[in-house]
Amino acid sequence: MYAELIYTPDPAQQQYVERLFSHLEWSVATPRVLAIGAGAVQDAYHYSEAYGFSRLQIDCINFEQGVVDYAIGAERVATRPIAPTQDALQRQYHLIWAADLFDSLDDALFQRTLIYLVEALALGGELVIGSSLSAGRLWTLAGAAGIPATAMTIRRGPDGTKLFLHIHLKQPASIGFAAQRASSVVYLN
Repeated sequence: MYAELIYTPDPAQQQYVERLFSHLEWSVATPRVLAIGAGAVQDAYHYSEAYGFSRLQIDCINFEQGVVDYAIGAERVATRPIAPTQDALQRQYHLIWAADLFDSLDDALFQRTLIYLVEALALGGELVIGSSLSAGRLWTLAGAAGIPATAMTIRRGPDGTKLFLHIHLKQPASIGFAAQRASSVVYLN
């Protein structure tokens, strides 16, 4: 399978995302998820394979279109591809799931990408980044992007090796956000 050649599922990461998706599925009336990157798209695919029918509305962005095509090819997958354009990030999501994508970005791109994704969160939404970076490095990069410490939590995955940066939006980030984007500052609280 095309996607399996590109991404080998991490069982601990899948267990982590299953808890995230399951909680969201039953806590929001019409839950919207954005999965970014090969790992995140595959996690969404495996979740729908494992649990069948899902109320989640999952959008996928990936640089390898074949991964998205493969995930969408399964009957029970409720994903649909959207282009990685500014229009895609004008939607509001309850959960944005990015697995390993940020590990390959330099500091400046990490911070700019983080800011754009935070802007796409719905009120009460959460951005979760799976990463092999250290907790201190994740905290420093997110803080430098303007994410306040009160909006961040870092958790370990079930196997204790991978870290997950959670950014929880408590109030709209889009008010005055365009002006703040230029200076890489975001105020969430």
